[in-house]
Amino acid sequence: MSDLATTLAIAAGHGAGADWREAMASTLQRLGAVPSGANLGVVYASDSLVQDLGAVIATLRQETGIAHWVGCVGMGVMGLSLPAPSDATGEGDADEYFAIPALSVLAMRLPEDTFRLIPAQPDADAYFSAEDDDWLAGSRPAVGLIHADPHHQHLGELIGDLAEHAGYLVGGLSSAQGAMPVIADDIEVGVASGVLFSAGLGIATSLSQGCRPIGPARAVTRVHENMLIELEGEGALACLYDDLGSDKVEDLKAVANSLHAAFPVPGSDKADYTVRNLTGIDLAQGIVGVAAQPDPGDRVMFCLRDMNAARHDLEHMLAGLASRLSGPPKGGIYVSCLARGPNLFEHREEVTMIRKMLGDFPLAGFYANGEIANNRIYGYTGVLMLFT
Repeated sequence: MSDLATTLAIAAGHGAGADWREAMASTLQRLGAVPSGANLGVVYASDSLVQDLGAVIATLRQETGIAHWVGCVGMGVMGLSLPAPSDATGEGDADEYFAIPALSVLAMRLPEDTFRLIPAQPDADAYFSAEDDDWLAGSRPAVGLIHADPHHQHLGELIGDLAEHAGYLVGGLSSAQGAMPVIADDIEVGVASGVLFSAGLGIATSLSQGCRPIGPARAVTRVHENMLIELEGEGALACLYDDLGSDKVEDLKAVANSLHAAFPVPGSDKADYTVRNLTGIDLAQGIVGVAAQPDPGDRVMFCLRDMNAARHDLEHMLAGLASRLSGPPKGGIYVSCLARGPNLFEHREEVTMIRKMLGDFPLAGFYANGEIANNRIYGYTGVLMLFT
């Protein structure tokens, strides 16, 4: 057995309570024994704990002995802990938490040369020192776990630049009703930060969509800022009516809250696309507004957020990952869109599906304002990263 295999160890804990202290106590109880020599922690805190993040991180450092922590806040958090030795059922403890003080953490023991923290900086060029560049040169293709404040002014460009510089990215945008801080040792707002892992650790990733296309991908032929005017020479609203199979305004209004626009990733098929909200529909002029600024020639398709499609796609994604594994993962991170969770699934259904199809293993996760996979920001998706 390699030194790497004997060194990697991960434990998880999650819990909730009336305040951060109760949530911490519940989390530490499930976490149990921290791996000896643990040197990296991941923490996701519900948004009601934003003001308590400093105390949360200080307590985690004291109780676990782990100096380095990365993470963020979310409108919801989730976790999967291994069964306690005294648990007669032999099943792990899976749960998710919304609208209450809650935490989800991973305590990780990794070989020192297999990870590098990415401190909060305003742009990708400032992230890496010469020493980090040397490490990246020997560790490519690295995998980065990235957390970002959605208020970052140039987030899309930064994610693209960071992926080009550092490798494949996984993560999400923090979500909260107020401030949306991220954590990489320090707690900061308006930034992106995280941690890079050496590919030698053995990491598998995959993405699950939550919306299903209802029509073909069409080229944008007329557009003004975020307003789709014509698609392949036909009015954008007429195309939407065609995809719905009805030109009745009543049918359009019936599904309006579930309608979105999807932009296929160049070089891929319908399986890989970024989803954006519709910002409005002008019935008189036949214009459809989207939360993006597409250029002429870009391809777009209309889609619906769909519970059954989301469940089926998650099962398909997990089955694909299971076929690549020889047993339960050593640990994992799951980032799901906050528009999924209770909006598309039953309570704790996503994390329960993960356990059912991949086995019991330590997992932490949160519900995000946008999900990061490779070099793009997605929406309505679930992104899973596994240490295998």
